[in-house]
Amino acid sequence: SLYSNDCHKCNNIVDCSNCSDCEYCFSSIDLTNCYKVYYSNNCGNCSKSYFLTDCEWCENCYSCNNLVNKSFYIANKSYSKVEYENILKDKNKLYTLIDEHRKENKIVKTYRWYWNENVTWEIIYKSKNIKNSFVIEWCENVNYSDKIWKSKNIYDIYAFWNNIEISMEWVSIWENSYKILFCYWVAIN
Repeated sequence: SLYSNDCHKCNNIVDCSNCSDCEYCFSSIDLTNCYKVYYSNNCGNCSKSYFLTDCEWCENCYSCNNLVNKSFYIANKSYSKVEYENILKDKNKLYTLIDEHRKENKIVKTYRWYWNENVTWEIIYKSKNIKNSFVIEWCENVNYSDKIWKSKNIYDIYAFWNNIEISMEWVSIWENSYKILFCYWVAIN
């Protein structure tokens, strides 16, 4: 992976941020389990798509937002596989459809949270009791934190990697840490 940050379990991605379990993605932010997704953000389980925002389980979609479980869509409109492929070949028609879609859709959802209970802020997945935090996955009882994964009972923490418990007020803890208080950098415990 080149020129990417905060990406976990990703292969062959370039210029991406906060992605996990992705492969062959380019210039995207906040992707989970995506394959060949380009210039997109806040998407999960999507493949072979371009310019998506807030989409889930989409395949062969182009310039779409807020779609779930769709295939062969351009600018949030459904097409047959043949129509979809023909429109992608005709750049003038493609750009016209995209421009019309942008004019019609001025408001795009920006928050992203799934399979959660009692959470606030955004980019939170499979977590419980999360307050004023973002980029959180598989966590419980987290407050005022950012970039936390598989951890619980933490407060005011930034940039960790994995499996942290009962810790507060620190920056950049690596993994498998317990009761870390008021620190700047901690490596593997």
